[in-house]
Amino acid sequence: MKPLDAVVVGAGPSGLAASLALSGWRPHAKPGCRVDDPDLMRRLQRHLASQPSGLIDAAAMVSLSVGLRGRSNNPAALLFDALYHVGAEHGHPQPSCLDVRVASAPLSHLIVDPAPPGGSWHRMHEATRTLSPGQWMELPGFRLEDYMVSAGYATRAAARTAAAARQPRSLVAGYYEAAATHFNISKAYRKARVIKVERSTDAGEGLSFSDPVWTVTLDDGGPPHRTHALILAIGTQGSPRQLKIEGELRDFVFHRCDDGLVQMRTVLVVGAGLAAADCVVHHLSRGRSVVHVFRGDALATKIGSKFSEATAMRMYPEYHLLARAMTTELVSEDGDPRAYAPLLGGRYRPEANGHLRAIHSNGTCTVEVMHSARRLAAYSVSAVSILIGSKPKFDFLPRDVLLELEAAGPPADTLHGVKATHPVFFNVNPNTAEVHAVPTMYALGPLRGDNFVRFAIYDGYSVANALVTRASQRIRAARQVIERGSCSTASDTPI
Repeated sequence: MKPLDAVVVGAGPSGLAASLALSGWRPHAKPGCRVDDPDLMRRLQRHLASQPSGLIDAAAMVSLSVGLRGRSNNPAALLFDALYHVGAEHGHPQPSCLDVRVASAPLSHLIVDPAPPGGSWHRMHEATRTLSPGQWMELPGFRLEDYMVSAGYATRAAARTAAAARQPRSLVAGYYEAAATHFNISKAYRKARVIKVERSTDAGEGLSFSDPVWTVTLDDGGPPHRTHALILAIGTQGSPRQLKIEGELRDFVFHRCDDGLVQMRTVLVVGAGLAAADCVVHHLSRGRSVVHVFRGDALATKIGSKFSEATAMRMYPEYHLLARAMTTELVSEDGDPRAYAPLLGGRYRPEANGHLRAIHSNGTCTVEVMHSARRLAAYSVSAVSILIGSKPKFDFLPRDVLLELEAAGPPADTLHGVKATHPVFFNVNPNTAEVHAVPTMYALGPLRGDNFVRFAIYDGYSVANALVTRASQRIRAARQVIERGSCSTASDTPI
């Protein structure tokens, strides 16, 4: 059977956007619109003069994105964000300059994920809310506002205001499922997990141009799928980090925020990133006591550094109140160093510069606090959530590929002088998203250091352009083989 053009692993925002591009949807600049950057505006006007349809092809993506700077280190992402979220950085949103419509033949592909379209947004804890305004989570061509009206969340007037606010996990998950239907890319989706990938280097004898062929095996019991391109859109939540301490594997210890234990009264949460903050806020809002253990001073943590200022109160009131409470040193009137303070409906105890050292079978947790003087504290808790980050899981990749990645060395976190906003797991070509060390394997969004949905969703256009080029090269190579064979047959024919 003829190989597919691509298999996309992961149906989160970047995976869905890749499927969108592979299905033939392409970005177009709208005539007559205006953007903030004057240099980009001039380039855009020249482009529209030469390309009245406004289609932004591979060459235009490169030329239009020259010199752009922003909160991404990917030039194409900055370009499309500047066109779609006009005025967003200045707090004065303007009409979008980006349109998305079908302008290319679809490439054959599958998008694979054990979760529904939306990926990890279906697996996150219910307390999770977007850090960004809802409009920054959109796939171009399908507004969150329109989804909220169609799904009965709000009237048109109310939806316009509500879409600009932070959104709950469940609404975002529903939006991405609806987007897959809206763009008719659900037909490419498979509810399954990738359990094995193999790579063959024998792609066709006699071809002047050949690609490796990947064989992807799923856990759905069906036959393996052969493909010319493997697109990784798996995000970074596959493997939670562990402390490697005594008792970490007990049944009341979780590496996520969990409500599985009915009689939760006191919960110990480790970590000071957004996931830990959401978990602390969730338990406090349900009237529970929370012991919050985090390394370093409060102001050095992600929550403390980003949300302690009064300006954070308007957009992030719960994070702001938590950031302030994290800096408080609590000691009760009787001198007990384990005192709690009321916060967000519950009772809160911060342990800055704290290290969880052991979790005992009776629920007692030993915390070592390394502050002005070392001390040990013991807390009796119902549950423990250890939320200290996670990393992507690549156990399905073949060993030779993993060795090639290892041999390539650690990926750089800077591109064109701009540092990535998050850890980088693969060095990729910024114009195609192809992994430098492994040709025909592509890495999107968080894997290349861009966790913001606002920027990660544009990688699919780069990949689709690259795959169209490679498909054309394969077709030309195959024709050359046929023509050589025809000439050989004709010369051997007796007169």
